[in-house]
Amino acid sequence: YIATGSADGRARILQTQKLRQSLQRSLFFTEPGSVSGATADGAAGPALPLAPVVEDSSPVVRTYLEHSQAVNDLMFHPARPLLFTGCRDGHVRVFSYSSPDTRKAVHTYPDTYAVRGLGIHPGGRMLVVATDDAVLRLYDIGTGKCFCVTNAADNHAAPVNQVTFSMEGRMMASAGMDGVVKLWDALHGKVIGVLPACHGGAEVTSVQFSKSNKYLLSSGKDGQTRLWDMASSRNVKSYNPNLSAKPGTRVVSTFTHNEQGVAVVDDSGNSVNIVDSVSAGVTQKLGGHGGMVRCVCASPVDFAVATCCDDGKLRLWAQPF
Repeated sequence: YIATGSADGRARILQTQKLRQSLQRSLFFTEPGSVSGATADGAAGPALPLAPVVEDSSPVVRTYLEHSQAVNDLMFHPARPLLFTGCRDGHVRVFSYSSPDTRKAVHTYPDTYAVRGLGIHPGGRMLVVATDDAVLRLYDIGTGKCFCVTNAADNHAAPVNQVTFSMEGRMMASAGMDGVVKLWDALHGKVIGVLPACHGGAEVTSVQFSKSNKYLLSSGKDGQTRLWDMASSRNVKSYNPNLSAKPGTRVVSTFTHNEQGVAVVDDSGNSVNIVDSVSAGVTQKLGGHGGMVRCVCASPVDFAVATCCDDGKLRLWAQPF
């Protein structure tokens, strides 16, 4: 499945197999407004070449309408048929998609700040929420109990754009508007490392651990994407398909399923480049977007990349890598 959230407050779940049934080149699905976020689970399917055509049969299997403002982030639970949605209205809602008759949220985590990002522990027991506040919220999914950071010095100095867990769940990384990436002990909620001014002081827009936890991928509003060695905190690689990137350009990125590539929104904001993770050379260019690309996510099991755009379209790109 792929889940999308849009500016009009809708959250939708789409079936990837239906998206892939057309053997015409690439696919897109029109949403009712700017598509602000997407997430993918582990569903696989046949590979398709890269280039855009419309998918005729609707791949939408669930639509949720409870949010009153833009849905900024979504996450599938790793073990249960639950979709977590984070909204500008300050609520995280949990929807069960096991039955088509379940349209209302089965649980809500309310907040007074707009939700910017979500992370779920790979064991499925913990939810971390990034908001317009500088303090992360940690929730026990089983009990709903909220925990906040007790040491004020560990908090960011500005809102947090994104938060993510490492593959085995021992660490978290948070990307702040203060230009800092913080590394956390996920069990105790304490900062264990900091990458200060890792994008020249510009805000950090996305962050992701490699599967081995040896590296961290970050993007920032300096228009750059960087790979960091976790042991030394050194920047060991930069993925900058367009060296003319302008300050203030909002770039986001993600590893492809095998980490041989990195999908990077280019400095124009209107296309995505697949970059070789070793050579940093561009191997594919995913163009044809009619506006700013807001989100890019990758399938965890095969080469498939979804892009969300201000033109109201979700595009699915797939090809052997």
